[in-house]
Formats: sequence, C-alpha cells, structure tokens
Amino acid sequence: MLEMILAVVAIYVSFAILFPGFYHKSEWGTASLIVESKDGILTMERIGKIYENSFSGTSLESFLNTSMSVENILFWSEIEGTMKNKIILDCNCTEGQLSLINDWFDRLKFNGRDINVIVCYTDLDRINPCNDPEDLRHTADVLLIWGYKNTNEYKNQLQNFLSQGNGIVEIMDFSSGDQIGTTQKEVFGLRWVGSSSDSKDDQFRRKPNNASDITYVPYKNFYHFPLPLKATTNTTPDIPTEGGLQACSNFTEGNFTLNKTAYYFWICNANSVYFDTNANVIADTIVSEHQNFTISNLNFSLRYIDEFSKIGVSFYPEYRFGDFLKTGSGSFDVEPFDDDKEKILINNSGGLPVSIVNGTSNKKVAWMAEFSDDGYGDDEKLLLLSLIISTSNKRTVGILSPNLKIGNSVSYININNDDIFEVYKFNLGLGHPYR
Repeated sequence: MLEMILAVVAIYVSFAILFPGFYHKSEWGTASLIVESKDGILTMERIGKIYENSFSGTSLESFLNTSMSVENILFWSEIEGTMKNKIILDCNCTEGQLSLINDWFDRLKFNGRDINVIVCYTDLDRINPCNDPEDLRHTADVLLIWGYKNTNEYKNQLQNFLSQGNGIVEIMDFSSGDQIGTTQKEVFGLRWVGSSSDSKDDQFRRKPNNASDITYVPYKNFYHFPLPLKATTNTTPDIPTEGGLQACSNFTEGNFTLNKTAYYFWICNANSVYFDTNANVIADTIVSEHQNFTISNLNFSLRYIDEFSKIGVSFYPEYRFGDFLKTGSGSFDVEPFDDDKEKILINNSGGLPVSIVNGTSNKKVAWMAEFSDDGYGDDEKLLLLSLIISTSNKRTVGILSPNLKIGNSVSYININNDDIFEVYKFNLGLGHPYR
C-alpha cells in the first residue's frame, strides 16, 4: 500500500515538473493606453493643435482632460531635439554686457511660441549652474564668454560643461599668438596666423552644403529667426501725402540699426508697420505682417507685430555686415586649428575669419570677433543670437508633469515651418495611478 501511495506521489510530482500549469497575464491595459496615446496625438495633429500642445503643458492638459475616453489616467509629456521654451544662459561678462543681453533677447518669439532667455553671471573657476527660479534642477544650456580671457586654466571646467551637451560662445579679439593657448586650440579649434591691416565688410563665407554641415544651423537661424525690435516712444512720423500711406491715430517708434545706420519704424496697428527705408526719418513704406520689404537693397520680412511694443524681423540672404574684425591696432587673422576652412562661418571680403564654429553634434562651440567697437547693430545682435541658439543644449525636457513617467509613452516626430524649419520629437505618456 505504501509503495502504491509513493508511486502516485511520484507521478503527480513528475506531471507538475514535465507539464507545468500555464499562466497568462493580460496586457490589455497597456495596449489600451498605447492606442489611447496614438489616438490623442493623431487627433491633435488633425485639428492643428499638436505644436501648441507640444510646448504648452496647460494647453495639453486641457486637451487630454476633455478627449480621453479612459478614466483615471495620469499623463506626462516631453519634447526633445529642438530649442526649449526656456534657454538658460551663463554669461562671463561685465554688468553692462549682462544688462545688454537681457535687453536684446527679452521675450523672443518664433514659430508662434515664446522663448524666454534667462541670463545670469558666472565666473569660470566654477561655472555657475544659473538655476531657474521656477525649476532649481535646471542648469545652464549655454555659456557666453564676452571679452578676452586667458582660458588655459579653465580647460577642464569648459570641457566638463561641454560634456553635458551644453554649448559655449566666445566673443574675443586677439592681439598676438601668445593669447591662443591650449584651450583655444583644443576646445575652440583656433590657431593664430598673424596681424593684418585688412579691414573690409563681412559676410557668410558660403551657403551650407546640407543639413549635416557644421555651419547649417547658425546659418539657418540667422536667416530665419525673427529678431525682436522694440518700439517704446509715442511719436507720429512724417508721412508723405503721395504713395497711399494713411496716418494712424497712435504710433510707437523704434529703430532698426544696420551697418551702423538707424532706420526708424513706427507700429501703426496690429496689422501694419511704417518703415523709413532711406534713413531720412520719414515713413515711406507700410508693411503688413508676413510681408517682405527692402532697406538699402537688403531684403527682410516682418514676421510678427506684438501690440505696440515690439516687432519681429527676419533677414534674407545675402546679408553683408559692416566690418567688426578691425581693432584699434588693425585686424588679426585667426584660422581653424585643423585648417578646415569649412568651419569658417563669417569672413570679411579679404578672406579673414570673423566667426568660426567647432565641435560635434553634442559639443558645440563658436567664436566671433568683438563687434562693439562702434556700437551695437541689430545685424550683429542677430548673429550673436543665432550662435547662442545653435550651441544651446537641446536636451529632453518635460513639459507636462515632468517627474511622473508612470506607464507607457508614444513618440511622434513633428515639423513646423512658420518662421524656421523645426523638427522635434514629442513624447506623450499615459499611465494608471495604481498599477
């Protein structure tokens, strides 16, 4: 009897080992959330709201709360690969230069969204994290070094800053080869050639070959990003009776400075701006939003009118700058360290480099000569802005509930080309609160 019982137990155990029970856990909940995410993104795309919702947590949350068919869902979102709504800029510069940067790049706007540039001072011994007061975890995206510095002793700090995906722009004039040390060679890719008496106007050295060209992004930004021009004074312009120009009841006045020459403009209303295109302080051209216009044989586009306080103007190729390579003792010749001429972004008509870009896809640096010898032109401000934007960190950033990330996400590649061709990835995540 005992042997029979043992035999039955052995058979039972053998069956349990050789033919284990089958257990299947349903993934219907996960699949449902993924389908819901895809449907939400497709709906946003079809109604023309995906760009707005990508960069506005408030707008996205409102949409999701009214469109989700599944109850009790948590959601979050991220964007990556493009300029963020908030760029944090460390500036190793004087108080006056810091104030200028804050004024020049206040309330930027492109592709219909606002860009906030937060600027703070830093030394180079320990690069200040420049924390955003609204998000203490957010460190700087780009470092601006304005004015000559002996950067040799800061090589490690600068390389560590770059290793985090950040960028560096420096504005410096050099007077001798002794000022081009190890850091300038290895980080910024510069080498000293010599002094020169050459002094001529400046221009982009060439048109980029393709989107992977090292000069493509700064070139594209300069010729598409709307430069903000402020209008603060309430004045009425002189308007000739001929030409069909009609006076408005209220005007605010500003000026557009190109090659050291001021061309005045007057915001007439939400739809039109008067321009003085020949620098005689008389309004001779009325321009509507998104309309092209010409000043001194140079082409521009009025991209937006921000009430009576500001307009945004884009430049069209081919723009020629005045000379800002010349110093008090003449000009100087600084070339790419590896002798790769393709890295020269701007040169003068004598062939001397004025701005050089260097780095890789994750480590971007740029040098430009000091441009403030005779004041600050709006064209030069836009060149600096294009370098800052180009080198800034494009890290993934959370827009809606950035710390959540509970559940599953779906990615969508989107494009906007209102002012500038912009490609980015939008990540939408959904999850259940108790799974």
